[in-house]
Amino acid sequence: MVTIGDRLDAIRRREAKVPLYELIGLRVNDFGPGRVSMSLTPAQTHANPRGSLAGGIIATALDTAAAWSCDLLCSEGNICTTIDLKVNFLRPLAVTDGDVDVVATALHSGSRIMVSEAKMSRKDGKLIAVALVTLAVVST
Repeated sequence: MVTIGDRLDAIRRREAKVPLYELIGLRVNDFGPGRVSMSLTPAQTHANPRGSLAGGIIATALDTAAAWSCDLLCSEGNICTTIDLKVNFLRPLAVTDGDVDVVATALHSGSRIMVSEAKMSRKDGKLIAVALVTLAVVST
C-alpha cells in the first residue's frame, strides 16, 4: 500500500506531478512526522494589479503545507481536510522577491481534529504570512 509519505516523497522527487503545484510554482523540499517544508516561486501570472502576489496564492501554499503536515500524522486509511483557514498577511510578496519558504508544523494531532501552523518567509527570514489551519480527519 502506498502511504502518504510515499506520495509526498514521489512529489518531492518530481516522479508524481500535481497540476496545482505546477500552476503556482510550489515544490516539496523536505518532510517528516508532523512537519513539511516547501518552496514557492512567485511568477507574474500570480500577481495582482499592484504587482504583488495575490493573497489566494499565498493562502493556497500555506494551506497545502499545513494539510500535508497533518496528513503525515494520520493513521492508515485517513486523510485531513481543511475546515478552517486563518491567514495573517504580514507584508506583500513581490514577484521579484524570488523563492520563498513555506514551512508547516502540526500543533495538535487528535483522532478527529488536527491543527497546524504554516509560515511563509523570504530567504532573508522576513515573514510574509502566517496561517493557523484546522483540519478534520476523514476516512478515505
